[in-house]
This record gives sequence, C-alpha cells and structure tokens, in this order.
Amino acid sequence: MRYIVKFHEQRGEWLVFDMGDDLELIGMFASKDEAVSQAKRLEERATRRQRWHREPVQHAA
Repeated sequence: MRYIVKFHEQRGEWLVFDMGDDLELIGMFASKDEAVSQAKRLEERATRRQRWHREPVQHAA
C-alpha cells in the first residue's frame, strides 16, 4: 500500500502520507473516516495509472 494514515497526537488530526519514492504529507483531516477515504481514492488512482503505463496502447491500424 502506497498511502498510509496516521494519527498525530499533539495536533489531534489524521494525516495521510505518500510512501512512494519519498515520504510526503498529502493532507491533514479532522476525522479518521475522511483520511481513510482520501487514502483509498489516491490508492485507486495510483493503481489505475500504474496499470495504464504497464499495458501497451493499442493503435488503430
């Protein structure tokens, strides 16, 4: 899984991180549900992009 959700005790917020090439903070959310939902959307988007780049594009003859 590329995106993770962590709770920040001092700020009382849920953080979404991209664990790809570099650790990157994607966003801060008031609720766990919002953070998890965002992480799932980002994960699905990354999966679709990865699939698109792996599959050869069929050109019309």
